[in-house]
Amino acid sequence: MLEFSIIITTYNRKDLLKRAISSVLNQDYPGFELIIVDDNSNNENRLKTDEIKSDCVRYHQHEINYGVSAARNTGIKLAYHPYIVFLDDDDVFHENYLSKMAEHLKKYPDIDFAWCSKRNKVFENGYCIEEKDYFFSANSFTDTDVCPMLTYWANNLGVMIKKDVFDRIGMFDTKMSSGEDLDLLLRMLNAGMQFVSIPNVLIDVYIYKSKKSLSRQTTSQKESENLSRMIKKNEIFLIKNRQIWAYYTKSLIFAYYRAKNKKNARKQLFELMRHKPTKWPIIFRACKYELFIN
Repeated sequence: MLEFSIIITTYNRKDLLKRAISSVLNQDYPGFELIIVDDNSNNENRLKTDEIKSDCVRYHQHEINYGVSAARNTGIKLAYHPYIVFLDDDDVFHENYLSKMAEHLKKYPDIDFAWCSKRNKVFENGYCIEEKDYFFSANSFTDTDVCPMLTYWANNLGVMIKKDVFDRIGMFDTKMSSGEDLDLLLRMLNAGMQFVSIPNVLIDVYIYKSKKSLSRQTTSQKESENLSRMIKKNEIFLIKNRQIWAYYTKSLIFAYYRAKNKKNARKQLFELMRHKPTKWPIIFRACKYELFIN
């Protein structure tokens, strides 16, 4: 039997965490362990020992809030099994997630990572305002276009990665506060790793519309820093894949504009136009930022 180590990282979301844990414990496939890494939640949001009523669950508490990348890395180091699965603490696996993953691993024994189709559930003011399924079907044995997976990895995990992948290319980048999963994806692709997508909806991804505590400018500044780091780290792969490079460069341009950093936004825009002739909508959008941002 194939065995999985499921890792849930959490921070101050105890009630949502309980729902995610239940979705794991209700799997119709028995070969797994669940590792919960709490990234130093406050006392009110920490699980108590008597709230974990399963022998397959291990709970680890960080003494300092290190961030999601470090928390995932802790989970990887604690994992016993050869297949690592990541689940966000506010998302939910369908009961056949692991059985379908095991089925595809047997069909494609040489794959290094896999993901599945998903159901997005958008909430606003406590009510579900949208529910939509997104289907993915791709594998590295027949498909060469990796762009479709960008949207998936940008919005959720629920991904399986062989544990030895992290020995080969390293773990999550702890210097990145966002986009660390995309950085890992690019590193795996650059290493020529094999992948498969399961064309079944096996995870519910919860999206909550709310006002962010940080200002838009501050948030965009962090976003631009993370995107810039990711592009520089994966420059060799991105040069070979100009479509993906353009995708991230456009994201970086407008992150700089939102952060009111026109100098770097212009620099990246000229770089985009120099290497890949760009479409007029991008130029028009950039002009709007130039005119209306001080």
